[in-house]
Amino acid sequence: MKRILIVEDDENERFTLARVLERAGCTVVSLPRADDVLAALAEAPYDALITDMMMPGTDGVSLARSVASRHPDMPIILT
Repeated sequence: MKRILIVEDDENERFTLARVLERAGCTVVSLPRADDVLAALAEAPYDALITDMMMPGTDGVSLARSVASRHPDMPIILT
């Protein structure tokens, strides 16, 4: 079973994306803020990251660069 980490500040979009992935058989952890991603990645392994491009604080591109530098083999999808 794939473990997917979602970062989306919009609650409805985060919930919808999580439900779709869960129905596809994935284990999903969803976060509302980019600031929490590195801590989540330190706590457990994930197979992919899906992140919003436009968020308060850190934007998705900056987050993707930070995650890619620490986890170069992790697929990252920017939405």
